[in-house]
Amino acid sequence: MTAHPFAPLTLLNEETDVLALAGAGPADYRVGGAGVVFGAAATVVIADSHDDPHESGVRDSRTFELIDVAPVRFVDRLYQLREPMLLFVRVPDGVLYLGQGDLRSWGAGPERGFEAALSIRPPLSESVLDRVRPPRPVAPPPGVDWLDAVPVDPTAALADFVTGWYPKTSGVPASHASTATELPVPPPLAHFHRLAAERPQILGVQNFVEPWEELARHAGGPLRIAVENQGGYDWRVDPSEPDPAVWLHHDRFTPPEREREPLSGWLLQFSLAEAAIGGPYRAIVGEPPAPLVDDLTRTLRRVPLRSYWWSFSPTSFHVAPGLVVEVGGETGGDTYDSVVVAATHRALLKPLADLGIEWLGFDG
Repeated sequence: MTAHPFAPLTLLNEETDVLALAGAGPADYRVGGAGVVFGAAATVVIADSHDDPHESGVRDSRTFELIDVAPVRFVDRLYQLREPMLLFVRVPDGVLYLGQGDLRSWGAGPERGFEAALSIRPPLSESVLDRVRPPRPVAPPPGVDWLDAVPVDPTAALADFVTGWYPKTSGVPASHASTATELPVPPPLAHFHRLAAERPQILGVQNFVEPWEELARHAGGPLRIAVENQGGYDWRVDPSEPDPAVWLHHDRFTPPEREREPLSGWLLQFSLAEAAIGGPYRAIVGEPPAPLVDDLTRTLRRVPLRSYWWSFSPTSFHVAPGLVVEVGGETGGDTYDSVVVAATHRALLKPLADLGIEWLGFDG
């Protein structure tokens, strides 16, 4: 890479000067609103200043993300890159050079297509973050009135949670909503797929509820309703029952394990777990001290369901307006296995910074 004559946080007036840093033979790609130019002298990445988790740009002081459906040629070239990239963000008074970036991780995301995390060197200060990731207006967060329905009607509670947490989108053909009443599946599952017709995100971002195409091919016997992301296990039900037990299947040598909640409650738990891991803004920690986590959950409302993933890591869910908290490993020990907090706005995470928890990832 050819050396350039400016330091991190240098402000350039012309974007053409930035793009010229790539050198001869530039190959230009657009990835989630960001421009990526591979050249003989350097690889230049330039994005807008924003705080939209669904677009490429600065995520935190150490991370610049590329998110989109990316062509194979771009992915191959990025993966083979051995030298740092030059990271820039458009700001009102020019183009700000952030510093060099290294490819930290990449892969195919279930909802957003290609995802790559670039490390920013050196990390950005809070004041610089406010320039390149300006705070979004705080909208009223989704409420938690749906909690009152959980003990008597988990399916109704699920609908209220999903419609509050996720914006309405398109993606699943509208015909699937009508098909939901025609396929021989339990009512809670049919209702779930009617919701997915307008909010396909609920099908999962880590683990996945089976799409209608798979359910329609069911030829009898236990119905597989969801799968683990690496295919290590799946969940099955008896489709002839109105609200059947959910059975976790590992392989043909291991007896299936019955989940604590029937299908209606399990679908709500699944949705909360996926909302936590796929939330727009998150805080994550592994093996946190139990007293610190107890201080956190004491300010929240616990979802009144029995343990999710009880045979792996007994998990509970706690909520507040705009927040979903997943606590794994409730075994009565000195630590929990993990805590994942998801928020609909970055500002809702800020109070968590003062809890004494050493977060592995913190979007606040």
